[in-house]
Amino acid sequence: MACLPARFVRALFEATIVQILAWHLCVNFVNQALVNTQRADLSGIERVTGAGSTSVLRTFETVRKPPRYGSKPRMSTVSNLKTCYSHECCSLGATQSDTILVSLILCCSVPTGKRCAVARPIITTVRDHLAWSYANLAAAHAAVESKAGKYERLHFIIRTRLYHGLVNGTMNWGTLYDDEKVKYQYPTSCSYCGTVTRLTLDHLIPRLKGGSDEGDNLVWACKTCNSSKGGKDVLDWLSLKERRPSVLLLRRYLKLVARYCSENNLMDVPLSDAVQLQLPFRLSSLPYKLDNPERLELWVAPLPD
Repeated sequence: MACLPARFVRALFEATIVQILAWHLCVNFVNQALVNTQRADLSGIERVTGAGSTSVLRTFETVRKPPRYGSKPRMSTVSNLKTCYSHECCSLGATQSDTILVSLILCCSVPTGKRCAVARPIITTVRDHLAWSYANLAAAHAAVESKAGKYERLHFIIRTRLYHGLVNGTMNWGTLYDDEKVKYQYPTSCSYCGTVTRLTLDHLIPRLKGGSDEGDNLVWACKTCNSSKGGKDVLDWLSLKERRPSVLLLRRYLKLVARYCSENNLMDVPLSDAVQLQLPFRLSSLPYKLDNPERLELWVAPLPD
């Protein structure tokens, strides 16, 4: 076989080198564009969560291409993902807050109706259970206050950061001070139906089941609702009435439940064991998924203009 001319071999080698350099430049340009896009999208994280987004962006830089629908994200730091949930079902979670924020970014870029590669957290203890319910409520609260028509990326970030903060102890449940202000800042009305007549005081967690007689556990209720509720769990009773609690009422209730569990050393008890205990409330009734923010109410009575 005749040898190729040296000039031809050199030209072929140079063309190959140019192609390789062009490919690397293209890949670097795309990766930098992705990072810059997410840097702009994450500009509000620090205001909401009180934490910077540098580590999130550092993790995001490990991404080389968006995941295919129904596949795991192509990033080296993602681990322990369980089941794939749709974006609309508000079910996401992971083992590290930075990792899940990156997963959340990819999840929220998936069109509605498609499957995403983000899983809900593994709930094993009472602490996990309460934190996930409270974090979902915090996302709903932010969406309702901002009059959002649907849950957006920022609401999911709030939920994820709060959940991991409550579980690892870097965030707390907060006091009931803000909830007590509701009694003075919002219309004085029945906390369950919104009527403003024939009002009495009701124990949110019934005294018959061990609820406290302190002001934190007392809410306004009309005589009809007070009598109908009796010693029932408020969430079970509202469900029977085909009503949903207002965001602020559910926030007070979850704080009371969390305080009771903390005072009675129940936070680290396995959830499967805790639901069998005789408690003043039903842990199994605590909601995870909340309705569309357009269907939720901040307070049961119309707010003053």
